[in-house]
Amino acid sequence: MFLAHVRKSDEAIQRLDTHLSEVGKLSAKFSAKVDLPEAGQLLGLLHDFGKYSQAFQNYLNSAEGRIDPDADDYVDARSLN
Repeated sequence: MFLAHVRKSDEAIQRLDTHLSEVGKLSAKFSAKVDLPEAGQLLGLLHDFGKYSQAFQNYLNSAEGRIDPDADDYVDARSLN
């Protein structure tokens, strides 16, 4: 499972595929106002596509405390800011 976001208040996870689909629908709706719903949908689907990389998933999971700091795939998110 690829993550898009982890909500801070209750640690609920939003899957990346769900996030991209929902943003695509919203983007299509908004861009329909200028008669470009397909372009808006495509842009919405692609806007966070880079989150499908294992490097980003390691970063996100590390930042959320979901990867042990001693694990090989741990990323010190604070040092990247």
